[in-house]
Amino acid sequence: MPMNSTRETGRSRTGKDFMGIKPKNSGGGRFADSSPQAVHGKRIELLVNNVFDVAGLRQSLKESMMIADFCTTVTASLLPEKVLLAAAKKLYEYFAYKFMVVSYDATADFYQEAFYPGDIEKAPGELKTLLGVFPELKKKDIRGYKSLGLPCPGEHEVSGNENCCSRPFAKGAVTFVTDSDLNQVFSPSFIDKILESFAVALQNAREFGRVKEQSMRDSLTGLFNRRVLDELLELEEHKRRADPLSLLVIDLDNFKKINDTYGHPAGDLVLQTVGKVLRDNSRGSDLVVRNGGEEFAVLLPSTSATIALEVGERMRKSLGNTLVTYNGCEIPITASVGIAHRSGKDVFPVRDLVVQADEALYQAKKSGKNRVCFYSASPVLINTNKTSAGLDIQCR
Repeated sequence: MPMNSTRETGRSRTGKDFMGIKPKNSGGGRFADSSPQAVHGKRIELLVNNVFDVAGLRQSLKESMMIADFCTTVTASLLPEKVLLAAAKKLYEYFAYKFMVVSYDATADFYQEAFYPGDIEKAPGELKTLLGVFPELKKKDIRGYKSLGLPCPGEHEVSGNENCCSRPFAKGAVTFVTDSDLNQVFSPSFIDKILESFAVALQNAREFGRVKEQSMRDSLTGLFNRRVLDELLELEEHKRRADPLSLLVIDLDNFKKINDTYGHPAGDLVLQTVGKVLRDNSRGSDLVVRNGGEEFAVLLPSTSATIALEVGERMRKSLGNTLVTYNGCEIPITASVGIAHRSGKDVFPVRDLVVQADEALYQAKKSGKNRVCFYSASPVLINTNKTSAGLDIQCR
C-alpha cells in the first residue's frame, strides 16, 4: 500500500526523505552531492543565510519604525522654527552627530542653521571649523546642547577625521558630521526617506507661514490689516501689567475726489505711497495697519502721550510734503489724525482706544481737516474743545 511504502522507505510522497534531501538515485535536487560533508556544509550555509535574512528584516523594521516616529514628530507643528528644532533633536537621537547644518534656499530667502551638542562658547576650535566650512553661517545661528534638550554639553571635539554626510533635499541640504559612517549603519533609503520627510514638513510649515502672512497683510499696500490690530489689542487686554499704549487713526482728506478726478489706479498709487510714508516714519516695534479704504492706524507700544502727538504730527507733515505723480499730474496728499492714549495707570478696556481715536479723528475732520487731534480724559494740552460727553479733545 502507498502508506506502507512510505513508511518502509522513509520517503515522502514527493520523493524526498523527511530531512528534505533527495536520494542519490533521484538525479539531482537541492544537494547534488549528498556526502555527509557536503550536506553539512550546505546546511551551515542555509543557516547563515537565514540569520542574515532575519537581521536584515529586523533592521528594516527598526528603520521603518524610526521613519514613522520621525514623521510624527516633525509634522506636529506648522511653525518652521519648531519643525527645525524637532528634527534636530530626533536626528541627534538617531545619529549622535557632532554637528548638523541645515541649509534652506528658497526664492530670495536663504539661511543656514547649525546644531552642536556641546557648548559652542567653550569650543573655539569647533566654531572655527564650522564657520570655515560654512562661510555664510553666522555664530548667532549655531544652537548648542540646550536646544537639543541635553542636560549638559557633551564632549564633541571635531578633529577633521570624522565622517561627513551631506544629503540634498527639496530647496536645501542637510550636512552631518559623525564618528561613524551613517551609510554603514543605516540603509541609504532610510536616510533619504528621513530627509525627504524633513524637507516636506519644513516646506509645508514655511508655506503655511507664507499663507498666514498673506492673510494678515493688505494686498495693495503690504501693511498689516485690521485683523492684526484687533488681535494685538486683544493680547494687550489680557496682559497682567498695563504698559503705556497709544493709537493713531489716520484718514486721508478728500480721497474720493482723487478717485473721481484721476481714476482708481491713481487712488491705489496714493494709498501705496501713504503706506510707505507711514512705515518710514514709524519704529520697528510700531504696528502700521490699513484699516480699509483710505483709513490707516498706527499702534505705538510703550509710548507716552507727548511722543504719540509728536509722531502723529510728523506723519501728518510728511504726508503733506508728499506729491504723487500719476500720468504727468502731481497729486497732493493731506490727512487728519486722531490719537488716543492709555497710560500704565488707566483701567479702561484697551478696545476703548479705538473708539476714542475715532472720536478724535472725527473732531479733526470737523475742525477743518489736515490736523492732529488728541483724545484725553484730562485737560493736559491747550486749545481744548469740550465734547458733549464732557471729555477733552485737544486739536492742533
